[in-house]
Amino acid sequence: MGKLQEQMKADLSLKRYSPHTIRAYLHCIRNFAKYFMRPPAEMGETEVRQFMLHLAQDRKVSAFVQTMHVNALKFLYRERGDALK
Repeated sequence: MGKLQEQMKADLSLKRYSPHTIRAYLHCIRNFAKYFMRPPAEMGETEVRQFMLHLAQDRKVSAFVQTMHVNALKFLYRERGDALK
């Protein structure tokens, strides 16, 4: 995920996201990839839903943490979608 991570970091910076938000979003994307042991390019809506259920039901994360993961994944698949193909 190295190249994708660097590209996402650059895109977040260009959109003037704070350094803290950039680190948090990248952490969320790493969690997502690690959970499935596959790169984000190989996954889609089904995996996102499964991961979000895992966060809510198994890990019982706060609403804030869940929303942060949702926003990171939205950014990844909407803004970086072309890079995933």
